Amino acid sequence: MELQSKDFHKVESLIDGSNNFYPLMEAVVRRDIPGRIFVDSPDFFRTAMIINCLGWIYLIGADDSEVFDKEIIDVLREKTGGQYIWFGGTSKWRELAAACLSPDIQEHPRYRYRFNPEAFAAFSRALPPPALPVYRVDRNSIKRFAAKFDSVDNFWPGRETFLERGFAFYTEDAGNMVSMVMSASVVRGEAEIDIATDEAYQGRGLALQGARVYINHCLAAGLTPKWDCRKANIGSVKLAAKLGFEILGEYPLFFITLGTPKK
Repeated sequence: MELQSKDFHKVESLIDGSNNFYPLMEAVVRRDIPGRIFVDSPDFFRTAMIINCLGWIYLIGADDSEVFDKEIIDVLREKTGGQYIWFGGTSKWRELAAACLSPDIQEHPRYRYRFNPEAFAAFSRALPPPALPVYRVDRNSIKRFAAKFDSVDNFWPGRETFLERGFAFYTEDAGNMVSMVMSASVVRGEAEIDIATDEAYQGRGLALQGARVYINHCLAAGLTPKWDCRKANIGSVKLAAKLGFEILGEYPLFFITLGTPKK
């Protein structure tokens, strides 16, 4: 059954230390970003499927309910021919999707990190000043920022909400925004990092300088910067290491392109 948004908070009972490293999905539970949540029971539930506004899926809890399994497939069938990004879940659920939906499933394992403030401080002290100016996004620049980078509109329910709860910085050259770093979510005192740089400006250290400003802002605000990335994204892995992020482990992520449902 699908929960009403006013009841999303009830799913927090299923989130614990073993599965709380998906802040963009937890942001749905906290109603920071739009999404849908399905559970296996109207009252005492043991399983939930969270879908955010980008079509990212997070399955959490027990996988032994045949009724809930059917609901998973019914919901996924709504988007036949589309694509989901699937976080977590058990092998049973992925086998169920494969059996019922003829999907193309590609695995992209991701690293999760722990931030080491001492390592960051030591590295940051040795960095030269930014070659280009870095500015914080505010009400005067949010429209131009969102027109250039789609992350605000993708990750937040509205620009006003983003300005109240999130933050972003951009690097400018000759009046053009050429690089940015922003909070994709702020959950439980953790601010998840999203970074983008124009192709023509890559390799010039702009992401590094912007991330330094972002992290310093987090520390001043009492927040912990959070970094996750695909294991195959070597540039992001190297940048994380420079900034004081230490690999804690990896977790599965799947790109699922749905085919024609099987009878």
